Amino acid sequence: MNQLYGRTSVNLMKTVVAAAVALGAASVMAAPILDNNMRPKPINNASGETDIQTILNSNLGGVNKATGQSAAGIWGSATGSPLSTIPTLLLEQTSGASTQMFGIWFGTDTTNLLEYDLILGSSTSGNPGAAASLFISGNTMFVGGFTGFCGTAINCTGVSGITDARISTGNFGFYFRSGNTTGYSLDMINGETRFMSYTDGATNWIFGFEDGGDNDFNDMVVKVESLNRVSAPGTIALMGLGLLGIGALRRRSAT
Repeated sequence: MNQLYGRTSVNLMKTVVAAAVALGAASVMAAPILDNNMRPKPINNASGETDIQTILNSNLGGVNKATGQSAAGIWGSATGSPLSTIPTLLLEQTSGASTQMFGIWFGTDTTNLLEYDLILGSSTSGNPGAAASLFISGNTMFVGGFTGFCGTAINCTGVSGITDARISTGNFGFYFRSGNTTGYSLDMINGETRFMSYTDGATNWIFGFEDGGDNDFNDMVVKVESLNRVSAPGTIALMGLGLLGIGALRRRSAT
């Protein structure tokens, strides 16, 4: 009995190790995207600047900046396909405003992201209200802007748009960039929290960026509408792999 128990334990341990190795190898090779932001995070009051709470009061009905933080990092169209929305710059308060930009990314693993800058820093400093007209149909994205903004405040695509297999109306994220500092909507890509998201509980969102270390998340603030949070495909795939491992363990222990 003791010998049988010992062999079973060893077999179970081998199965556990094999599952862990397989899971680790899949993570290294595919680097699957996980929608696993942990919120809330500490947010400091803005010293001598407009606090992000003021922006939330004006645009999201007073959602609290500390307790109202969303863990969302991936979105999809709230109206199905096609997607039509207008990301709008609300606020910039940083010495690096002239280099800041706001963009969208597509992809299901961190090694193969398509990134596209939407709102550019060259003309947005001190110019709240710059807005990009974003339209996605199938695998094609069109970005436009109001007269005089294309090529300066807005990175317009032109009438032919951009077509790429990674572009989708149902799976995308956003990012802020200032110089060499990028804040993706998913902390796992950054390795830290630089992107904060809030929703009114419906389809309206406010995104705030932290470019330094004061954690006030008001260095660039953008409003985007008509979005729903979605689960990351990588999360589902990884969960499936984990369940496979659990199933193998149960079958082994039953023999």
